[in-house]
Amino acid sequence: MWNSRQIYSLYNEIRTKESIHSFPFYIGILVVLILTGMLGMVQYFDSILPTPLLLKDEPNFPNYFNAERASWDVKNLTDIGCRLVGSHENEVVTVDYLTKRIDTIINSANPSQHVELSTQIVSGSYFLGYSTGFINSYGNVQNIIAKIHGKDGANASVLVNSHFDSAPTSPGGSDDGINVAVMLEVLSRFAQNENRPLHNIVFLFNGAEEVPLEASHGFITKHEWAKDCKVVINLDAAGSGGKIILFQTGPETPWLVKYYGKVPHPYGQAAGEEIFQSGIIPSDTDFRVFRDVGGLVGLDMAFIKDGYRYHTSHDTFENIPLGSYQHAGDNVISLVKNLANCPELYENVPSEGTVVYYDVFGLFFMKYPKLFGSILNVYAITSSLIDFVYTFFSFKIGFSKQTLKFLGCALAAIIGSWVICILFVFITGVALDLLGKSMSWYANPWLVCGLYAVPVIGLSGILLFLTNHENIALGIRCQVQAHVVRLIWTLVLAVGVYFNIRAMYAIMLPVFFNSAAFFCIHLFKLDHSVKKWQIIYVIFNIFPAMNVMYQGITTLSLFIPITGRMGSSKNPELIIGFMVFFFTILIVSPLTAFTNSLRKAKYYFLTLATVFVVCIIIIFTPYGFPYSENATQPRPQRQWILHTSREFFNESKHLIKKDSGFFFLNLDRNSPRILRDHVKDLGRAVSVKEDCKVYPACGLPLSHPLMLEIADYSTWIPAGQPVLPTEQVNFTVLSKTNLSPNLIRYNVSVKGPDRLTIYLIPKQDVILHNTSLVETLYTPKHTFQERPMYFVLYQFGIGEMDFKFDFTFEVPDNWDSTTALDFVVIGRYVHDRKITRTPQFLNLLSQLPKWTDTISWLASYQAYVI
Repeated sequence: MWNSRQIYSLYNEIRTKESIHSFPFYIGILVVLILTGMLGMVQYFDSILPTPLLLKDEPNFPNYFNAERASWDVKNLTDIGCRLVGSHENEVVTVDYLTKRIDTIINSANPSQHVELSTQIVSGSYFLGYSTGFINSYGNVQNIIAKIHGKDGANASVLVNSHFDSAPTSPGGSDDGINVAVMLEVLSRFAQNENRPLHNIVFLFNGAEEVPLEASHGFITKHEWAKDCKVVINLDAAGSGGKIILFQTGPETPWLVKYYGKVPHPYGQAAGEEIFQSGIIPSDTDFRVFRDVGGLVGLDMAFIKDGYRYHTSHDTFENIPLGSYQHAGDNVISLVKNLANCPELYENVPSEGTVVYYDVFGLFFMKYPKLFGSILNVYAITSSLIDFVYTFFSFKIGFSKQTLKFLGCALAAIIGSWVICILFVFITGVALDLLGKSMSWYANPWLVCGLYAVPVIGLSGILLFLTNHENIALGIRCQVQAHVVRLIWTLVLAVGVYFNIRAMYAIMLPVFFNSAAFFCIHLFKLDHSVKKWQIIYVIFNIFPAMNVMYQGITTLSLFIPITGRMGSSKNPELIIGFMVFFFTILIVSPLTAFTNSLRKAKYYFLTLATVFVVCIIIIFTPYGFPYSENATQPRPQRQWILHTSREFFNESKHLIKKDSGFFFLNLDRNSPRILRDHVKDLGRAVSVKEDCKVYPACGLPLSHPLMLEIADYSTWIPAGQPVLPTEQVNFTVLSKTNLSPNLIRYNVSVKGPDRLTIYLIPKQDVILHNTSLVETLYTPKHTFQERPMYFVLYQFGIGEMDFKFDFTFEVPDNWDSTTALDFVVIGRYVHDRKITRTPQFLNLLSQLPKWTDTISWLASYQAYVI
């Protein structure tokens, strides 16, 4: 039984102070500093790029990827400027540049090589299942394709893909200029090689990825070279510079990972693949089209560091180090060479399941089948349990009632401490958000360490003083507590094995190394030693701790910039805070048992508390401001503002309402609050929540179904009418045919700007039966007034646009209405050379601070009842 005197003495560390197994409090502080140093070392490993080859190196490395030459192509592409689909820059200037570059490569090719160039202008439509799903239609988008023919009329091809279009405002240096340049250089290296590959190599430079994923669909469904493509290497970016990471493979083709394991600079995590495929990252790549529509297997790789520049005007040529070109180029040239000569492309290799893979600090690559991964996990679980049981027999403390009570107290104290950590993170995240200090770490990510990691370190063992036991020595107590911590992670690992989560290697490694540490302690009979067992234990936990740090750095460097474009409806403090909690607790929990061994521990906790308080003070200073206009390290706030004209027509086709305004799509938690002191017009903003009840998509010119999730958090400022270009939306019902008493077919035409969004919303009891746009109609996830809401996105490339399609509705018996659906057409006018911004719009834009990166377009919203 515990009495007040014992608890008081425990809390004041009288027993601990007298133990030879205890440490002075500054050892705890030293451990935290060492962990900080380890984190710095891991960041250093993560930042290492290969030495780039320059033109002067070419005589000594004639068949190697040359980073300097590749960089010239990125310079030329970014000098063209923003390459929006449908723009002169994309459809004419860039197409001309790439065709001439490839012609030059063909003309300088080795006589033994057969290299062809093909251009494609293609139209099509399909259901894109990404996110909420929608019909993705396109007209006259362009592809440029080069083909290196394999030996003896090869009928299997390796496809390498990147896209040359860019996002709005962006010159597309990393997304996807660097990968276009990598492909040109790889094409050149293979074209000049005297040895022809076993299989064909097809290089697809697609001109419509950002709109989204259209030109790749046009190639894989309609180009004559597509039918021979068996495997794809897709190259993309969600950041700028750094290393190119492998984040998707397969499906179910371990032999692909085998070949990736041979690249000179492996960098990839199966955990990243599971995160990406979960849909929580608001992006997708052409890999989905090649996999789901074309039936290809392959590898999906992307640049992810410095995601602040992604899809902004800061994605320039100047900020990409030559080492990034070399990293991607060396890996791609190795992959293409191995895949273009591998037997698996013409042998029907059966599906072999998924594979677990991860690099270790970028130095080497681990890969094994998922089944073997499960065996490793089970082995780690079994070893952990055996080690736990053996410890009790070794210490001869048995499983008496008193011992079990101690174990229960230890387990409750550890879990209770973790719960306190979770509550602390939650309260801190909510409090900072309520105080208007959300995302203070956005410009200075190290602040997450002081705000969340340091408190978690301190609180993760805060209740362990309650587990002191008068009949169990301090050294034994610490070892038993360490075993209990490992058992908790062992249980988590077992749950992961049950649910077939491949990413469990992140937990398996700490569990395995922790068990191995105690195995050595038992083997050398150090259980009862004073310090030796502690040294062995700490040494064995260094590698798994650094490995978790490595994965944490990769994860947070991806997600912290993403919080700048995930919408204002989510609290990013909680998202980042809980991520930091997970990685921190996984790193430090094996060491929390030593918290109970610190003499004068209050000074240790006071030091950690001081760090937290200092960070809190910092976020209330200018240094804690989330955004920065710094040209070398920009941290912009993204703004998406459309000067919009709205028209609403009734069933008689009479205009019943017309208005206009500025539509702000608030892309992060601080919008529009943080702009109110700068943009005076925000004082006139009105809520759109009522419009969301009355008008489809809140009466807003949304460009993607994902935007519906944050639409009612948007801002609408009434304003004068925009000056729309001449190609305004012109919607016409070409015909309305009664196919039967219950089936009505509409044939419609929509003309206007090259970017359209269309909503089809059947009336109550009316069912959309089919449409000419897709073979099989999808089930919508979004509704308006409890009616299904179908989305059609349309993008046009080059030439004259006239979007025609038909759809058939099924109406109930005795249907006496002349109308069957709400039909909404949204036009977006995006090309600067074609649009004129009114003085009122220009005045609004001039009020935006320099730390913003703004898309400012014109739009029209027209709602019909037909």
